[in-house]
Amino acid sequence: MAEEIINRVEKSGIIQFDLEDWLKDLQLVEMDISEFLVEGFLLREKDFRQNIKDFDWQQFEGKTLILTNKDEAITTTWAIMLIASELHEIGGTFYFGTKSDFYNHYISQRIENLNLSEYQDARIIIKGCGKYDLDDNLYAQFVEKIQPVAKVIMFGEACSSVPVFKKKV
Repeated sequence: MAEEIINRVEKSGIIQFDLEDWLKDLQLVEMDISEFLVEGFLLREKDFRQNIKDFDWQQFEGKTLILTNKDEAITTTWAIMLIASELHEIGGTFYFGTKSDFYNHYISQRIENLNLSEYQDARIIIKGCGKYDLDDNLYAQFVEKIQPVAKVIMFGEACSSVPVFKKKV
């Protein structure tokens, strides 16, 4: 007769929290601003506006466009605003920068809006070592946000964690 496998971590009441979980269901599209510039590097208002007007923005409906500037073309704020306005019209969202910067920005927003009642007196392990290179500041921000309500905060995995905080009795 086989012995039943028991998940001791689950039974312990420890909450495993992975910041990267917030990124799983995102629909991201990356594109470079050079596609709208004359010869890929020159911002000429008339041409830029026409290129924006002629572009099929519907493909980004319900998605997030990460607009990069990989060749560091000289752009202006109104150009970025014009693209954001087009995306808003079709229900897409927009971020100007790198994908990595977007991940950090997005997770920071999620931390700010976190419902703390779910973590009242909880024992929490914050998972690290994921597939994304998240900024250490996000982990610090998460600790600052959750520490007032958590009982224990650890970093790592359930099998090997480092204590970060323990509420004094």
